[in-house]
Amino acid sequence: MFKPLVAVIILIVLVGSGYFIFREEPENEDLLAPKDGEEEQKEENGQTTENLIQTEVNGVFSVELESNPTTGYGWQAEFSKDFLELIQNIYLPKQREVGGEAGNESLVGGGGKEVFEFKAFQTGKTEIIFSYLRPWEQGIEPIKQEIYEVEISGQEPFCGWSTMGVCERDEDCKTGGCSGQVCQPASEESAITTCEYRDCYIAKNYNLSCNCQESICQWTE
Repeated sequence: MFKPLVAVIILIVLVGSGYFIFREEPENEDLLAPKDGEEEQKEENGQTTENLIQTEVNGVFSVELESNPTTGYGWQAEFSKDFLELIQNIYLPKQREVGGEAGNESLVGGGGKEVFEFKAFQTGKTEIIFSYLRPWEQGIEPIKQEIYEVEISGQEPFCGWSTMGVCERDEDCKTGGCSGQVCQPASEESAITTCEYRDCYIAKNYNLSCNCQESICQWTE
């Protein structure tokens, strides 16, 4: 008779002490949402964005990218040297604000911008791939990539040259170099150059020819 009574008393004690916990699913789904910044970080990692730059031959342009070298990460640029020349790559730290305005003092650990300045020297289309990574981590994908499509218009200046050799008449001159971009005396051994194609080597596109002018073999119209 006493056994059922004892069992009931034990059950009451266990429930009161919180031994059995019954939990319901939260009605508010916001409680299960990621904290601020978590979802954004996931979307940012491995993200690739594309941009377009239009410029002209001999045009100079720059690209600014948010960066924080204190994390060990930095931007690396891949581009074709047939179309572009990297003039400089600098880092500009954020400035500490004084009275609502940017001051001269850098904000330690606050990040900043990496600035890449390029010069275009050949017409056509090319691209620059910026990868945000730690350079010492080999075989690891960058956490961000920025791809810039570059369209270069206009005609670049003629980029052939002359050895300035002596001549008496036009027949004394010839073209040399792998692409025929060198004007030189016929008596000289043909100039040796790297073999790469560039539109600016084609003299006829500029109405130029290798002639004897002022007793020197040179390109003339």
